[in-house]
Amino acid sequence: MWRGRPVVAATRLLLGLLLVAAHADPSWTREQETDRVVYLVDTSSSIPKSSQAQVWSAVEKHRATLPPTARWAAVQVDGTARLLAPFTDGTGTLPAPLAASARASTAMLDGLRRAGSLLPTGTPGRIVLYTDGQFDASPMTAELNALAARGVAIEVAVPTLPMAPADIRALTLPPAADVGSTIEGTLTLWSGPGGLSTDVQFELMAPDGTIHPLDPVELSVPAGRQADVALAFPLDTELPSGLYKLRCTLLDTPQPPFVTGLRVDRPPRVLLVRGERRDGAVIQGVLEAEGMDVQVARASAPPALSSDFDLVILAGTPTGNGGLPAKWIQTLSSFVDEGGGLLTISGPGGYASGGWQDSGLAPLLPVRIDPDGAEKDDSASLLVVLDKSGSMARPAADARSAKGMVSGVADLMLGGRGQGSKIQVAAEAAAATMDRLRDHDRVGVLAVDTLPYWPVPMVDATARKEAQKKVRRIAAGGGGMYVLTALDAAAEAMQKEDAPLRHILLLVDASDAGEQTQDTYGSVRGALERAGELRREGITLSVVGLGGETSRDSDFLEQLTQNGGGRLKLTPDIRTVSALFTQEVERLVGSAVHEQAPIHITVTGWHAALQGLDVRNAPQIWGWSDVLPRTRARTVLSTPEGTPIFAVWRRGMGQVAAWTSDDGARWARRWPAWSQSATFWTQAARTLARDKGSDDAPLRLEPVGDQMRITLEATDDLGRPEPIGTPDLVIMLDGTPIATPTMQLAAPGRLEGTWAPPAGARLVATATTSPSTEAAIKTTAEAIVTTSSERAGFGLRPDVLDELSRTAATITQRDRSRAALWPWLAFTALLLLPLDAYARRFYSSTPPKSRAGLR
Repeated sequence: MWRGRPVVAATRLLLGLLLVAAHADPSWTREQETDRVVYLVDTSSSIPKSSQAQVWSAVEKHRATLPPTARWAAVQVDGTARLLAPFTDGTGTLPAPLAASARASTAMLDGLRRAGSLLPTGTPGRIVLYTDGQFDASPMTAELNALAARGVAIEVAVPTLPMAPADIRALTLPPAADVGSTIEGTLTLWSGPGGLSTDVQFELMAPDGTIHPLDPVELSVPAGRQADVALAFPLDTELPSGLYKLRCTLLDTPQPPFVTGLRVDRPPRVLLVRGERRDGAVIQGVLEAEGMDVQVARASAPPALSSDFDLVILAGTPTGNGGLPAKWIQTLSSFVDEGGGLLTISGPGGYASGGWQDSGLAPLLPVRIDPDGAEKDDSASLLVVLDKSGSMARPAADARSAKGMVSGVADLMLGGRGQGSKIQVAAEAAAATMDRLRDHDRVGVLAVDTLPYWPVPMVDATARKEAQKKVRRIAAGGGGMYVLTALDAAAEAMQKEDAPLRHILLLVDASDAGEQTQDTYGSVRGALERAGELRREGITLSVVGLGGETSRDSDFLEQLTQNGGGRLKLTPDIRTVSALFTQEVERLVGSAVHEQAPIHITVTGWHAALQGLDVRNAPQIWGWSDVLPRTRARTVLSTPEGTPIFAVWRRGMGQVAAWTSDDGARWARRWPAWSQSATFWTQAARTLARDKGSDDAPLRLEPVGDQMRITLEATDDLGRPEPIGTPDLVIMLDGTPIATPTMQLAAPGRLEGTWAPPAGARLVATATTSPSTEAAIKTTAEAIVTTSSERAGFGLRPDVLDELSRTAATITQRDRSRAALWPWLAFTALLLLPLDAYARRFYSSTPPKSRAGLR
């Protein structure tokens, strides 16, 4: 019976409470019955055999607690994940564990995927994981999330493990070191239950089996401790280069040695072949400062090439007469094909100026030489100054016999026009020079001993035929050659010329350059100062000296050309003068080189030589050899117009790079002062030098976990994949051939294969492709199989186990069924609404007597 206003108030209070409770979204949960359980059991080598038996016993006990209606399965995981038992009912028995796999790592991610695949989607399930946590858990996050989304619960069971015995857990060292350097690294040890008080023995085993002992390390570590010991081993300077096995043995323990690989290299051995003394001087100093062995040679007498050299540098080196011999260039081609490196640097004798386009160098280069490109528009005035002193009457050939001596005396008595005399060869060289000039150029020939003589005053090049006849009639005189007299006479003539390009080419005996200074009534004048004056007037001077670097006046001539803004060429053989004169004329009027206002180079590609460099702030250059890019080569640096400055490509097993400016003697004269210049040359040299197993080698052996991956890749010099064909692959394990892994196409132009070789083994792989394929490859790779990381994993990994436990708790919460209560609360509140309305209307509209009558 209703009793008035208290009834209305109670109804409204109840209604309000129901609405507030519904808004709080309460729920009711209950555990779902998981009738499917998968046991995922870790039996990797980081868990001792005795503990593995305890793990299996724990699995059996857990299985016995399952309800009769439950179904269970088991997956065993070590180096691989394998199904031990398919789903069976509670009456089934646990099979005997599978034999250990060849791999020593823990394939836990594969194990989770295998276990998850056994649980049907939409069916409640649970994975019970028995593990010590000795694996990388980071790749498992995505798989754990996928299992959580399916409602699969994870339960982590931690096995009871005894304290691991003393052992080496890890050895951290750089992969390579130079002879004579000091290896620095870290040795990680576990002292075991009894502690450690012993020595660690280190030894290097060479490829031929020779043992090179290193200094032992004394240890003292309390029981149950992990210790990191800093290592520092000096390597003998006489140690042969190669890939060594580094064996680390903990004495007085039964544990086998810990083995890893160490590549011992000597610094690259470099052969620098230069044209002039200034060519390559900068890079020589840089590489020697980096500890590289640099052997310097002249272009006319390069040493025999062998595999002892890792890199050849040609700096302004001409070919042909007085330059690189053709047979040596053929040897250089084979040197590169077999893995050697080649770096070419421009200079007065480089590229087209050195006749490279007509030699065997041309096909080696990653650029094309274009000596017939656009000529310089400016006209040129060239004055050839010949030494006609008495020494020029001698035979051009090296006549050491009595007959040769008599011939030389006769030449002097007959006025120096003997057949084959030096003056005759010089005159022919001057005459040939005129054929290289254009019709709008001008030319003159001045012959000097103690006085100047003008066989050909400055004339237009169109009169070259008559001028050549006059030049060929020049005869040797007497006395020495007066340099200052020659420059004064040349200056008087050249100052009258109005051509934009004015150049003096002086031929002089490098052992008999007289009148370097002149004293006139106490006023001393010098040839060096006169050359500087001419240069300031726009008249440049180059010198061809008959002799060598040890000739008496070679230093004076070097300074003379520096002051005159030209270049010096020294040659002991006058028969090479014609080629040197031709190079000089090509430089003056042709397109062999490009000289103009300084420009900044542009980065157009990538190469390891640029690693860490800010090339945008590199100094300007004033000149370069005009070349054209090759389509298959990579242009790394160029002029703003696109002319290659630094280009690279792979030739056979070696690499070739072309630097078309010089290294700082003339055109790139500000580069040596650039703070990153030395880094550029050093990185370029190390990258181009004979390959010692770099990361971008065509054939690579790389550890992946406890497996070894072999990769064979074919790309062009732009990094584009090429057809690779079917390789002929041979793998030697400690000197014995083994079955090769199956190679599969992993990407265009790349084959890969994996297998599990034994720890401590030496692997040498050689791959060749059929010559009929488009990208013929012949390359070798080697590696040492490092002791498995599982050896470093004795004991529990709390960090991994904690992370798995947190994830498992989250997933288990998701596995519970949840029933929301707010709909029921809201529905009850709705039912009370009409009751509340009725009560309010009844008590407000019915008189008390009526309500009493109702009672």
